[in-house]
Amino acid sequence: MRWKFCEECDTLTPPRSHHCNYCRGCVLKRIHHCFITGSCVGFWNQRYFVVAAFYVMVSSSISFPFTLEYLCSAVYYDYESLEDLLLPVAIFKWILGYLPSLTCLLIVNAYTAIVLMYFGVLQFKTQIKLIARGLNTYEMNKSAPVECSNSFNANVKSVFGDFRH
Repeated sequence: MRWKFCEECDTLTPPRSHHCNYCRGCVLKRIHHCFITGSCVGFWNQRYFVVAAFYVMVSSSISFPFTLEYLCSAVYYDYESLEDLLLPVAIFKWILGYLPSLTCLLIVNAYTAIVLMYFGVLQFKTQIKLIARGLNTYEMNKSAPVECSNSFNANVKSVFGDFRH
């Protein structure tokens, strides 16, 4: 692969780099622009994004069952129905003053944990697939002709570095 000229940056860019309109620059092995961190995920910071996705997945997987157990046992032990755990019902009852703010906040926390668990698993799975193949998102989606003859261990080492020291 050869170096290419980026018209937006007005400079030569290395192979496998892509321009980001948000960062206004080219990023080597650009995965995507992360609006949570406000920067692109690429060659230099992919390891941190993978670890963050893993921790989001694990922490939300732990948070959800404990929050749900607390809500079912401590808050709703005297109710006949658990339909109050539905988010629209909980918010409506909170607005009307039938539900305490802390209980509504715990219900919102449970739903947030479900969403974060889903996105954490999705991002972590995608990152592991990209690392295993030695590709970035653009190359995987467009089936770009990139030859990566590295082993899985070599691809992991290129992302996470050498941990023998």
